[in-house]
Amino acid sequence: KPFVNALAPAIVSKGLQAASSGLDAIYANNAQDTIMNLAKFQE
Repeated sequence: KPFVNALAPAIVSKGLQAASSGLDAIYANNAQDTIMNLAKFQE
């Protein structure tokens, strides 16, 4: 069990990093869409 206890924090932090980078990607895509929509709206 000590081995699992040693690994768990690393796995959790990797998971959190992946989740936050995934959210960043989603927000970036949404921001891009919003900017494109504003650009179209102004034409």
